[in-house]
Amino acid sequence: MQYNIYSFSQAEITRYNDKNPDYAIDPTDIIIFQWFKDFIVDTVTRKSENKDYKGMWTTEIDGIVYFNIRYEAIIDAFPILKFQSLKTIQRRFDKYVNGKILLKKTISHGKKGLFTYFSLTELFKSFYSDSSKPEQKINPHKENTSFASDKNDQSKEGASDKIVQSKTVASDRNVLCKNAALDRNVQSLIYNPSINLNSLTTSGSSSGNAFSDTSEKTFDTAKAAEADFSKAIERLFGYNPKFNPNPYPDFISNMRKCGISEKFIAEYLEWIYEILQKKCKNYDNFPSYFFKSFTSEFYMARFSFEKQRQEKILAEKKARMIICPVCGTLHDKNDRECPNSECRLSKEMMESSKDVEHSKAIFILKKQDKQKYLQYEGAIAAVFEKYPLAVRFQDKHKAEEYQKEIYMIEQKYLNLSVC
Repeated sequence: MQYNIYSFSQAEITRYNDKNPDYAIDPTDIIIFQWFKDFIVDTVTRKSENKDYKGMWTTEIDGIVYFNIRYEAIIDAFPILKFQSLKTIQRRFDKYVNGKILLKKTISHGKKGLFTYFSLTELFKSFYSDSSKPEQKINPHKENTSFASDKNDQSKEGASDKIVQSKTVASDRNVLCKNAALDRNVQSLIYNPSINLNSLTTSGSSSGNAFSDTSEKTFDTAKAAEADFSKAIERLFGYNPKFNPNPYPDFISNMRKCGISEKFIAEYLEWIYEILQKKCKNYDNFPSYFFKSFTSEFYMARFSFEKQRQEKILAEKKARMIICPVCGTLHDKNDRECPNSECRLSKEMMESSKDVEHSKAIFILKKQDKQKYLQYEGAIAAVFEKYPLAVRFQDKHKAEEYQKEIYMIEQKYLNLSVC
């Protein structure tokens, strides 16, 4: 069985069809689902990047984001489907709504007329392909005849199970014999009544289990993530709002679908709390409004996009950072001068080793001997007064005398080898 059709699980949709034959999904429906899902992601992403981008019309009702669909757009997008009328597509969307796959709202836009909006339900999202779910890799029409019949009977004698096909390993060239103890990724299929498949420990010893450490670490990580979630919620509200049903499973599932790491749980909750707080008109209803909205993939996709953009900007800025050769301050190489008020080395002077050496000597003097630095400044000021710029410009000899006196002062106070 092919696991996925586009980004949807064939197994999940097949199970839905078996339970809901009146609303069964066919390949044409899956094409429409993929188009709708891609259009939503594109709209959310581009609107986050450019507020002037129009994309799909969206509206938010009771914390749920709805998207306007033009049936003509589907006809234009898929000539291969040979839709003859808008009614054909409308009947399909009515099937999705009646089958609880989509939510529907009809909204008036004044003189423009009535427009139809749709939103994704959790059922729609359950159709998404997820490689971490083993049940999506099982053909639903075969699981009851092979796997399921032996699922709850792990103590059955291997030889008495008709499903077990006896075959000599050596006679099959496709079987690669390997010592399981040498490879953690090899799972032994040899029947052993002393092994409990649920706990993955043997009755003889709990040591040497290649899977227990990993599963325990995964469990601890998941527990820590849920604890972070609960703490963040209580910190934001000032108390435990006791959301029911528990939103965490949907929350963490949608976080993963949007590619958001668990380490951003608290940051996302603070971000969405601030956004929804501004949108909510009645603060008494805010906990309920928050509960309905904060697990939405619409907001998570937006958060993920903004986070990636911030990290890209930070990475670009980090690549531009340099260390000032005078004071050691870290700053952007595009800055006109060092941001340290006691340094202020210009971008042009950084390119000259002579200027850097001179500026560094002055900076060190100012830091180590304030009194001597003030004497240095006074001596330089006296020479400037003695030889004004206009005089130096008109009289070559005066300019040379000025340079000599400056040189002597630099040697006395800065101990430079070359000035």
